[in-house]
Amino acid sequence: MPPGFEDKEYTLGGPAVAAPAPPWTVEDDQRRTLSLASMNGNVVVMDFWATWCGPCQASLPKMQALYEEFRGRALKIVGLTWRESGDARAYFARKGIAYPIFPGDALAEAYGVNRAGIPTVFVIGPDGRVVDYFIGYFGEERDKLLRETVTRSL
Repeated sequence: MPPGFEDKEYTLGGPAVAAPAPPWTVEDDQRRTLSLASMNGNVVVMDFWATWCGPCQASLPKMQALYEEFRGRALKIVGLTWRESGDARAYFARKGIAYPIFPGDALAEAYGVNRAGIPTVFVIGPDGRVVDYFIGYFGEERDKLLRETVTRSL
């Protein structure tokens, strides 16, 4: 590395791997709240998505399968909508997606989603640090990497 240069991870402005995850609390349209702090000690998968996003639609069944596979273990998955214009709750119900869903626009800047777009997935470890993140949906390869990351983190 040339003198004066720093080796930095490319994150689009979101937290880097091993960095503390930015804290957050969200509230849905039914006045239910959820915070990252309330899930401390668990692996947390934050899935930023929207009903109008084709790649997001393709990834949701795989996220649901991950949710079902690790149900009862120390894994929490939360769907966080971004720039949503449709009825995300009704969409989840039609597609049989069972994990919780909350508006994620308030978190998008801190996690780099406003620059990266969606789908973007963050995996937060039990210690509150970023384990990994995935920008975009590239099919089975992303599903495999996400599953391996979750398995390793539990």
